[in-house]
Amino acid sequence: MRPDQPAVPARPARTSRRRSAATAVGAVAFVAAMTVGAAPPAAAAPPPIPIVDCVLVQPNGSFRAVFGYYYGGPSSVTIPHGPYNYAWPSDLTGSLPTTFEPGPHQGAFATPLQPKNAKVTWVIAGWGSTASWRTTRCGPDVVLPTEGNGMGPILVLGLSMILSFLPVALRNRWRKRRA
Repeated sequence: MRPDQPAVPARPARTSRRRSAATAVGAVAFVAAMTVGAAPPAAAAPPPIPIVDCVLVQPNGSFRAVFGYYYGGPSSVTIPHGPYNYAWPSDLTGSLPTTFEPGPHQGAFATPLQPKNAKVTWVIAGWGSTASWRTTRCGPDVVLPTEGNGMGPILVLGLSMILSFLPVALRNRWRKRRA
C-alpha cells in the first residue's frame, strides 16, 4: 500500500457472509416450522356480568336486592366464592351462585333484608353491579331465587332421631317401674 492512498477497510471474507446468510435462513426456517403447526390461541370467554334486576322495598325502607347475570360464554363456567365472585357487604358472599350458565338469567341471587341506607354490590371477575333502596322496584310477578333449605332438614333429622329413641326410652322406664 502506498502512503498517498487512503486506507480501505478490508472486505469480509466470503465464508463469513455465507455463514451469516445460512444462519438467517436457518432462523427463518425454524420460526416458520414452529408456527405452521401451531393452533391459534383460543379466545377466552368473557366473564359473567352481574346485573341488578330490582329491589323489594319494605314500608320502613329496608329492601331486598334481586340480582341476575348475563354470561356470553359457550358453556357453563364455575367461579368459586373469593376474589373473583363476592358480594359487599361480605356476609352475603356465601349465598352467591358459583355456576353460571350461558345467556341472561334473572333472579339468580337475592339478599336478605338490608337497611334503607345500605348499598349491596355483587362483583364477578371485576364486573360489579350495585343496588340500593332507590334502584328500580320489583313488579308483582318477580320470582325470587330459592334460598336453600336452611334449618329445615336439620330440624327434621333431629326430630326424627328424638322420635325414634322415644319408644326405647319409654319401654326402659316402664321396665324399671315394674321391677
